[in-house]
Amino acid sequence: MSLSIVCFFFALASVVLGAPLTDCSLQADCVHFFFEGGDANGCGGDTRTVCMSWSETDNCVKASNDTVSHSCVAPGGLKTDSWASGDDARICQTNSSSISQVTFGFKDGKADTCGSSSVSLWGQTSTCGSIGNHCYGGQKTECLWTINLPVCSSSTGQTSGGNSDDNWTGPCASLTGSNVNSDICKCKPNDDKCDCSCKCC
Repeated sequence: MSLSIVCFFFALASVVLGAPLTDCSLQADCVHFFFEGGDANGCGGDTRTVCMSWSETDNCVKASNDTVSHSCVAPGGLKTDSWASGDDARICQTNSSSISQVTFGFKDGKADTCGSSSVSLWGQTSTCGSIGNHCYGGQKTECLWTINLPVCSSSTGQTSGGNSDDNWTGPCASLTGSNVNSDICKCKPNDDKCDCSCKCC
């Protein structure tokens, strides 16, 4: 094989490995979800912490020394810009152990659609899709990851209901302990969704 051909394939591999994770299928090959503390299902107390990170794997097209545009706890969480790879750069949210679903926002590169993807986690099917403004800041091209959690034996799974004064209950409960700024974001349950209105800076 000539030197020019070798250089061509090396350059091609470099370009592919540095590709942005613009849609759900590309993100699914790189993203990781895990519990911080507790048992194998994150259970063992009144709260449970769920984290998201990304890293270069066999199928991930992004190099580990690169960064993702941003991520957040959704809905309305502050963005982690230039999101680095590895569990040390994880973003996490802590909720009541009764919560059975949490969401995260993920954006990289430019895209008009997120497409869709699903992954199997802890015996549950979790999904990615729904391009929109899921993080604080007004960008409308973030992909929404919806993570279904196993039920803790001492809790009853909850995704809706409740309506306290600060609205961090029911479908809005994933905001509890997150980096959503309650001074600028007002959220309230709407059936099985959490509707938030945030003032931009």
